[in-house]
Amino acid sequence: MLETTNLLTDESDSKEQVKRCHTIDSLVWKNLRIEVNDKVLISDLNLNLTKGKIYVLKGVNGSGKTTLIETLLGFVAPSQGEIMLNAESLSFERYKELSYLFGYVPQEVNLFQSTVAENVLIGKPFGQELLTLSLWPKQLRDVNRLIGDGGKGLSGGEKKRLTILRESLYGAPLIIFD
Repeated sequence: MLETTNLLTDESDSKEQVKRCHTIDSLVWKNLRIEVNDKVLISDLNLNLTKGKIYVLKGVNGSGKTTLIETLLGFVAPSQGEIMLNAESLSFERYKELSYLFGYVPQEVNLFQSTVAENVLIGKPFGQELLTLSLWPKQLRDVNRLIGDGGKGLSGGEKKRLTILRESLYGAPLIIFD
């Protein structure tokens, strides 16, 4: 059984509505149903996520937590359910267009053989001043430190911190951790 604890369709939506939506005050899914290969993984789930709160999904292995996250990120289409973002009803296709609003920290982080800074910034044009921010975890402040492919040379915690920092720099209003 999947349980949420204090959790944070109209095709006529215009491009202006999509552009206007640069923040998330609320994200509501009603009667969510997810099927994969004709198997129902989640049914009749209602989520009401609001700005400024932290939400936790709890459930045993195989209960659908990752599948729900993949649906929230727009990777898996629900077979049923209404989506409302900031009180506006959206089709799933329109919802997917808004994926830039979501940051994602996966279970397995994706790191490259390069420096800490290059792994965080991933070629984005941030200014050099960003590399000295106190936001950086103490263990990662040596931004020129070389790390190996897949994060070799970093502990599991450092890999996760690096990925969290990467997502937080992009200013996504919602960051989802798997």
